[in-house]
Amino acid sequence: MQHRDNEVELQDLVTGVISPPVHSSVLKLFLGSREDAYALAKTDNEQFEIDRILYYRGQPETRSTTEFYVRFMDGTEVWKVYDNDIASTQQFELFCRSRPELLPLVYSAAIATQRKREINRTPITVINSGSRVYVNLRFFNWSWYSNLHLPDSDRVDYVMEAVYRQFIGRNHRKIKLWFILYNETYNFTHYDVVTYGCNMELIPGQVLVDRAFVVRYPQVMDR
Repeated sequence: MQHRDNEVELQDLVTGVISPPVHSSVLKLFLGSREDAYALAKTDNEQFEIDRILYYRGQPETRSTTEFYVRFMDGTEVWKVYDNDIASTQQFELFCRSRPELLPLVYSAAIATQRKREINRTPITVINSGSRVYVNLRFFNWSWYSNLHLPDSDRVDYVMEAVYRQFIGRNHRKIKLWFILYNETYNFTHYDVVTYGCNMELIPGQVLVDRAFVVRYPQVMDR
């Protein structure tokens, strides 16, 4: 903050933004601590301490479509659309790093695109022909997935069993993945493998989409 004559330049404690100069006559002395001032500044800017991010919805590669269910320190839980405020938090990075499909959101869009290209230029080594994996239904298409209206679809991971078949080409940069229930084969790039195709065991909390599941939710077969 700078003070020239009767004009005072102010800097926001949270954002660091410097405001246009204001006349000193409109200012009042704040007698609280710096911590108190910081807390008030966060309230003014609608910024609150995040406890953790619980789950998400949307298409990760189109980050403007993504929303995150955030729990704040005061116990409040709300959906927050992706923006720079939430993306700059440590909790956001921790959450994205816990889910491979969200890892691109840790980086800028340009760097994420560059990393995707780099991954696809390298051979696939983390799986082999015959490897069995469980693929999140979100892989197919976010709009389709959201329109299934499965119970707690934003919170629960619904996964489908699939088996890798032969590699495509000598450089092993692509591989065929057969979805057993659909009896369909997809060509997976190395990036597809990394983001959606490395889950080789059912994780506690995941729901397996099998024939019994389809009896209850037949819409899963409509694609």
